[in-house]
Amino acid sequence: MKEIKDITVVQIRIFPEDSIPYQLLGLPGKLKELRDKFKFAGEEIPFPLYQLDTPKVILLRGGELIIENKSVLITRLAFDGRKITLEVAGRSNEADRVFLELANFINSMVERELLSEQRVLTKTEETKCTLKLNVDYWEIFSDKMKGFIRNELYQMFERPIVSLAPKKLSFEVIYEQDPSLQRHNISYSPKNFVVEPRANVPLEDKTFYTHSPFDSETHLKLVEGFEKAFSQIEGQKRTPSIAEPSVRYIRVKPKKKSNEK
Repeated sequence: MKEIKDITVVQIRIFPEDSIPYQLLGLPGKLKELRDKFKFAGEEIPFPLYQLDTPKVILLRGGELIIENKSVLITRLAFDGRKITLEVAGRSNEADRVFLELANFINSMVERELLSEQRVLTKTEETKCTLKLNVDYWEIFSDKMKGFIRNELYQMFERPIVSLAPKKLSFEVIYEQDPSLQRHNISYSPKNFVVEPRANVPLEDKTFYTHSPFDSETHLKLVEGFEKAFSQIEGQKRTPSIAEPSVRYIRVKPKKKSNEK
């Protein structure tokens, strides 16, 4: 596992109702303080915050926070009802630091501890990144699947083809609901686990896009386990699969049309 790029973490925290001080944040001066503190490029408020019967939403994008002399990009910060969504171009520990700074800043504005990890009803996390893995992607498919591709699928093309390669693979995770959270009308939505070849990159380059419903440390351990399970031993010669790029350039003889003899 190497060349980890574009690692991004999304954290969602849900608080008790009325924990986020929308009337205060809706004041132009206070919103400007928040924007200036985290250097956000801009904000969007789709509905008037002062109206009781409208959704409470504040969106901020393109922020920055300096953590131990390192600049951390805050891709997105969204306040939506009782939910705070934080997307950071970095790892989970950096996202946690950003949230801590955000909570402390808002708490100081209202002079109360409305936002803290202790008051979070539930927190979910997702991580995505691209990286190189010592994995021959064809090896994750069973011999039956590769046999079907070689013996059935290849034969069905009426025109010659130059390549056939796997591109998309994801697994849907459906969670058991927590009765204690359902009392607050909170339910867990399905998430995806993805390890697939990077779009627009040759398969033999072994560059993968990965996405999981875990913090960044767990995510990277999981991807490392995937690599160990399907890695190609250095220097080992392997027999080409019946359905992999070694047969990409087979020219399939067009099938005869029904009126041809």
